Amino acid sequence: MKILFLTSRLPYPLDKGDKLRAFHQIKALSVHADIYLISITEDDTPKEHIVALQPFLAQCHLLRITYFERIVSLIKAIWSKLPFQAAWFYSPAIHKHISVIVNDIQPDVIFVQLARMAPYRIEFSRMQVIDFMDAFGVGMERRAGISQGITQWLYRLEGRRMIAYEQKIAEQFDLRIIISKQDGDQIFSDQNNEIHIIPNGIDSSFLEYNKTIAKTADISFIGNMSYLPNIEAAIYLCDHILPLLPSHTTIEIAGTSPDRRVKSLANDRVTVTGYVDDIRDAYARGKVFCAPLWSGTGQQNKILEAMAMGIPCITTSSVNQAIGGMHMKEILIADDAKQFAAAIEMILGDEKMYTEIASNANKYVEKNFRWEQQAKALMEMLALSKSMNHKGKKES
Repeated sequence: MKILFLTSRLPYPLDKGDKLRAFHQIKALSVHADIYLISITEDDTPKEHIVALQPFLAQCHLLRITYFERIVSLIKAIWSKLPFQAAWFYSPAIHKHISVIVNDIQPDVIFVQLARMAPYRIEFSRMQVIDFMDAFGVGMERRAGISQGITQWLYRLEGRRMIAYEQKIAEQFDLRIIISKQDGDQIFSDQNNEIHIIPNGIDSSFLEYNKTIAKTADISFIGNMSYLPNIEAAIYLCDHILPLLPSHTTIEIAGTSPDRRVKSLANDRVTVTGYVDDIRDAYARGKVFCAPLWSGTGQQNKILEAMAMGIPCITTSSVNQAIGGMHMKEILIADDAKQFAAAIEMILGDEKMYTEIASNANKYVEKNFRWEQQAKALMEMLALSKSMNHKGKKES
């Protein structure tokens, strides 16, 4: 089987959720199929990033979009119903180029990652799949609820456009997948059976980390620190939760591209590291992983990674919906600052509970969230849908 992946950016390095998901899907699916990749790029791509993907690809095509093309596309989107993030990645010239590549490769499956890439859909007789990943429109509306002024207006406008667009484009694809049921329900409130759940997974390296690393922080929080929900979570952790904890409690915030608001949190109790060569080291330095997230959608890989490493995690009930951990067994749930502080003090003060939850978390993730498992389910889904798609076309 030939599978053509279409992504909005090269899925390497693994510093964003969409890149992480695409990379591991490509890696795992390459065992069963020939993978062809088309990615949009704006800048020169370091050779080592391409080299990291080459073992899993039959071909790799990087199509460059200029800043001028993006501005023109955004201006056109003002008078259309196209979401601005879809306009930001769209170029008519690239669309034509993709058509040529598709006609040359003749893939069995065209796999489009994210609704923002749906404008590049090609009229093609083979099966076409879209991975929504998250309910992005709902995510934009949540951000509007915690923003102010022009930012709030823009998020609300983008949220309305994206919700309508997600529902519209779903009809254009043969197979629709998403990370979690809660996100699927938000896109297809009346048609839940039309979208399939393929969760994220965990690389085996998180199950085999160096357990001799010293615990130098009581609390850790890790992620792409230029991403708004992560910025808000870091601020909430330091400004609302930390003051409720003993004065000796320390926090380490790690992750790529920390926003200025995150950098300003650094003090004698809070360390902001920025990019870390091996992110597992940052996880390992924390005694507990604390993720006060409310506005993000999808499935939080950061929590799965920490759980896989046997680090007790505390997060909100809304985030745990996509993980499904049992409170007080595999994970701890808190929905306000007082609950977070109480959970942190409880787990740090009870060695037996700490050990049990750490062990249970590791076993839970290893059993339910392996990339190999998700790729196998996806491959079976693609093969079945491809067979049914061809059968339907012959009958018609």
